[in-house]
Order: sequence, then C-alpha cells, then structure tokens
Amino acid sequence: MKKIIYLLAILSVIGCQKESKELYIKLIDQKGYGSFEPGNSIVFPSQDSIFYSGVPNEIDEFVVRKLSADKNQKLYSDYKSGLIDKKDFIELVRDRKIDTLDLTDKEIDNEILILIGTNRKSGKVIIVDSDNDDNFENEKVLEYPYPLTRNQQDSMQPLLEDLIVKYDVFLKDKIVEKSTVIKPSPYKGGLGISLSTKNPIEQNYFLFASIPQHKKGKALINNKEYTFEISNGFTTPIYNSNNVRIFIYGESQNNISERNGFMTYNIGDVFNADGKDYTIKKISKLGNQLSLEYLKDNDKPKGNIVGFYPLDFEAKMIDNTNLKLETYKGSYVLIDFWGTWCAPCIKALPELKDVNNQLSKSDDFKLISVAFDSNIEEVKSFTKKHEMNWEHVFVDNTQYNDNSIVAKFDINTFPSTILIDPSGKIVARNETFEAIKKIVRENNAL
Repeated sequence: MKKIIYLLAILSVIGCQKESKELYIKLIDQKGYGSFEPGNSIVFPSQDSIFYSGVPNEIDEFVVRKLSADKNQKLYSDYKSGLIDKKDFIELVRDRKIDTLDLTDKEIDNEILILIGTNRKSGKVIIVDSDNDDNFENEKVLEYPYPLTRNQQDSMQPLLEDLIVKYDVFLKDKIVEKSTVIKPSPYKGGLGISLSTKNPIEQNYFLFASIPQHKKGKALINNKEYTFEISNGFTTPIYNSNNVRIFIYGESQNNISERNGFMTYNIGDVFNADGKDYTIKKISKLGNQLSLEYLKDNDKPKGNIVGFYPLDFEAKMIDNTNLKLETYKGSYVLIDFWGTWCAPCIKALPELKDVNNQLSKSDDFKLISVAFDSNIEEVKSFTKKHEMNWEHVFVDNTQYNDNSIVAKFDINTFPSTILIDPSGKIVARNETFEAIKKIVRENNAL
C-alpha cells in the first residue's frame, strides 16, 4: 500500500496498478460543472431551532436555513436523536448504499447556515456563514435584483457569485475541517414548487444552493490514456456510491457532455478498457481517489457506449417484422432516434436525408430511424409525406419496455444517433453528421 501511495504522489493524476489487480486513480478538483449538466438542491426551512447572531441591521426581513454538507451523516444524526426511527434508517442505509463506517456518533458541525432576506437597496439578499461560526456579522452580503421574470431569472444563473465555505467532516476516525465552494440562489425560475411551512415569512423565500465543483483524473490502462470525469450531483462536497456519475473517455473522443447524450458510469458498473473488463469499485469520501478492479479479458464487451457491442434488444419495424442488427453485418448502420413530436428532430431531417443520400449509394451503409412515439399510423404517414425512404422502427412511448431498443441504448435525448461499424461495434454516439460521414468514408476507403 505504501508503494501505491508513493507512486500516486509521483504520477499525480496518472493511475497505477498493483499486483492485486486494483487500479487507483488520483482525482483533482475542477471548478464548475465540466461536461455535466448543472445541479443544485433546494434548501428547505429547518424543522428544528437554529442559533445564530450578527445579522446586519439593514436587512428588513429574513429567515435562516441549514445546508447539510454530509447528507448521510445528517440522516444518522437524525436517527440518533430520534427524528428517524430504526426501521426507516435501516431502509435508507440499504437503498442509498450508505457505508456506516463513514458515520460518527460524535457531535459534528457539518451544516452550513444560510440567511436569505430582503433589504431596501436591492431586493433579495443572501448571507452564507462561510467560516461556520454561526455568526453573520463579518460575512459578505450577496445582493440579487428582485422581482424578475422567468427569463430574467434564467439569464442570471451564469452570473451568480460563489463563495468558499468551511465545514466539518468525519474522515478516518476523526473529525477534520474542510472547505468547499457554494453558489446560492434566490431564483426558482420556472420550477412549480411550494414550501410546506406554517411560517408566512418562510413562504416568501425560495433558496437554492449548488456546489459547482467536480473531479477529474487520468489513468494509463493497457498503454492507453483514459480520462475520468466525475460528478456527485453538485449538491454536496461528499462523494459516495449512490451519487456518483462518471464519464470515461479516451484521447480521441470529443463532444463529451450529458446534453449530447454521452453515457455515464456508476460505482459498481463494469468498464472495458481495450479488451479488459474493470469494475468501478469505490470512490473516496471527498472524491480524491477512484479505484478500479480488473475482472477479465473481454474483447467483445456489450454495452451502449463507443467501443462496445450493442446489448440484445427488442424492436419492431413499422411493417411489424423484427429488427436484427446481424442482418446488416458488413455495413455501417446509423440508428437515428426521433419522434414526430420532437421539433429538433424535424429540424434535423433535411441534414439526415442528405447523409442518407450521400452514403447509401454504397451497399456499406444503412440508415434506420427509430420513432419513439405514441401512434404508429401517424409515424407511417409522416415518413411517407416527408419521403423518409429508409427503414423505420416504431417504439410505443406510452408503454415503457426495459428490453426496447430505446432502453437498451439508454436514449434520453432526442434526436440521438448511434453509428455501428461493419463488425457490429458502436463507433460513434451523437456525433455531428459531418463527423459520421467522415468516419464512414474514411473506413470504406481502406
């Protein structure tokens, strides 16, 4: 173990492998949301008393709420104080995969106080107890124009200020002080939410908090460098097996983002690196280290990301015959996921037609559109009207099926595309049409 720690220190973000077939990847703090969609949490009114001091005189009206830095520790503290009964706590431990060794019976100050109120100058104000001393006297007063329209509130989001705050955390049998970044906001935008509280002043304030920070590390696996980009949802500085999402990509991959439909891994998932399967085993509590464990050699891994072979799925063509990808072996297959209800899909249709017209001149390319829709007759009529002269699959979006082609490829955004090469392997996911044409032409020219 000393050897592993020593090597990690030397190699910084480069992972290293030891004889036990475990791989440790050092992760570095990254500011912002990276390739992930932004996240935040609602800071609800507290159910218990809050003790504080130092509220500035110029604030006319205010409430104080608490943001838990370690939500699992908060659950345990509530259980120990009788706010959660034993049966419910045991169920929470099981459902959230909570490691009880990371929890302590000791008193721990890991809740951040946040004041939200109004003043005559700007409208809404927020003060964060950044030094965690329960005193707002010397803290920065963040001012927010209010009221604003929904569009104005949305435009304010990128401009919101963030702060460094301190909190306590239980690590390796002792309580230590750490710091993190927090971005508070009084804007709810278009969220249709209400607060369940009898306090009329509390009902005047919606408070949101984001932790705009993620992790990134690199590992050299089988002589190839992989990047590991990790989010915990941006609602806490704590990482655990229940809140982690991981992007894993090689040097040649680009366009990585949740918005583009790029797939994420979770703790416990299997990751294939150049023909070798690894289990994503664990992440440290503060997200400083990710561990993988070698499972087996596997030169034809099944999955729904680039480099994998598609999982078995169920799909019916609009003529009610079964879709089988083996039929197209030896050709490139572009699978287009769309719907008649999807405005961006309709907008992209001319470009999709152009791709098909250019590439289908060769027998080495096939286009299949998968309509995720509610009425097969409307789909048939639409494809005929718009001269979509290629093959079509219909998936009923009113009846979810775990084995459907949409579920097996984990399609969450529309339109989405999957490109499969002549060997049956996924070689592109949600790439631009220009990139797809380039891949097919370059490989067909070989």
